[in-house]
Amino acid sequence: NCEPCGGGGGVYTAGSGLVLNNFQFSLDPAYLTGSVYDTRFVNTDEANSVSKTMIQKEAVDIMHLSKNMCGENNVLFFDGLDWICREYPAVIGTVVSVNTGAGLTGGPVTSSGTISLRPEYQNGSAYDSRFVNTDEADSVSTAMIKDRSVTFSKIANNNCSANQFIKWDGTNWVCDSFSGGGTVTQINTASPLSGGPITSSGTISIAAATASSDGYLRASDYQRFDAKMDPLGYTPVNKAGDTMTGALNLPSNGLNVGGTQLSVQSGGILWGTYNILSTDQDGSIEIGNSGSSGKTPFIDFHYGVGSNQDYNVRLINDANGRLSCEGAFRITGNFIGQVLAGDKGSVVSEPSGTWTTIRSVVLNKELNDTPVVINAHFMGTTIDPYVALAIRIRRSGSTVSWNSGGAYGAGYTAGTAINTFETGLAAGTYTYTLEYNSTMSNHQVSSLVVFELKQ
Repeated sequence: NCEPCGGGGGVYTAGSGLVLNNFQFSLDPAYLTGSVYDTRFVNTDEANSVSKTMIQKEAVDIMHLSKNMCGENNVLFFDGLDWICREYPAVIGTVVSVNTGAGLTGGPVTSSGTISLRPEYQNGSAYDSRFVNTDEADSVSTAMIKDRSVTFSKIANNNCSANQFIKWDGTNWVCDSFSGGGTVTQINTASPLSGGPITSSGTISIAAATASSDGYLRASDYQRFDAKMDPLGYTPVNKAGDTMTGALNLPSNGLNVGGTQLSVQSGGILWGTYNILSTDQDGSIEIGNSGSSGKTPFIDFHYGVGSNQDYNVRLINDANGRLSCEGAFRITGNFIGQVLAGDKGSVVSEPSGTWTTIRSVVLNKELNDTPVVINAHFMGTTIDPYVALAIRIRRSGSTVSWNSGGAYGAGYTAGTAINTFETGLAAGTYTYTLEYNSTMSNHQVSSLVVFELKQ
């Protein structure tokens, strides 16, 4: 606060960046030196102060690179992470010479040079044998021309005159003129046609049929013919989709349908009196007739013999609810109840009170520990009313046996069937025998079936 003589008083204050000293304003030392802007500007020689974003593109020249970065004959090399100094390699690559092969010229090049196409490949003369040159005479062959691609405008006049045509004379195509008609000179007719021969013009016709000559049928003839169809007893089949009524009697050699299928849509095919190939139940084979009693259906097989043999093996429905096999029966494969052996027949021998073998079968057992199922049946007639009859099954080579359940007295004997099984038997070959013990008997039927039960 100063009050000079003769003047009024006032107040003066130093603002930001200024200093007031004894009535004198000056810059604050920080502003005077510029240190207040150190965070805004880069100082001279300030380490790590110029970033890559501050440098203009292509602003760094060779002269800006420090001479102390690398040693003599070193180069800057980028190792994938940084630019580093390394020695200049003595050899840049491994190629020391470039030769020229077919179609090229200029080689070998050991330092520098020019490789180019040979002149014949530049002007195309090297391909004369492969391609057709423009206007090259006799150069387009028949094989080169696509079928039906030659149009009228492509065919030259060939010295033909107006209204002429070209024809093949056996050697060349030549021009020719129309001078006549076709090649037909005469038309003959054979019965029932008439009107020939015609050498220039004429009419061919056919007369109505008579009792002695062929011809066409008139409407009245057709009506008379159609009226005679009813006495045939059936409607003839004359086109696809027609249905024939009445029976069709086939010749003794049957019906030959060639390679096509004989289809039966409903009902069945009957052969003999009681057997039907039926369409019922999705196509079944019905053997026998449930409407006729006393019939025994069976299927006979003949093996390697003529038709004079009654049968070799027979499958027979010999009792109600039973299907029997007369002959050996074997099924291969992993079935439950695989029959491996079986036999049935008659014996009339007279034993002397000892165990006598009637039947024997061989079992080829395939697996270990699978059960062996054994079934036997015996029927006979004892004569002496005081004679006992005993039946058993025995596995040969062992003491294992199965009895039928006791002895039988005089009269007709229908022994209790033996139904059993043997377990714990290893795989192998075994023989089972059906035996009986009687002082006197007439044995009618005996059977023995042995099989391995496996799954």
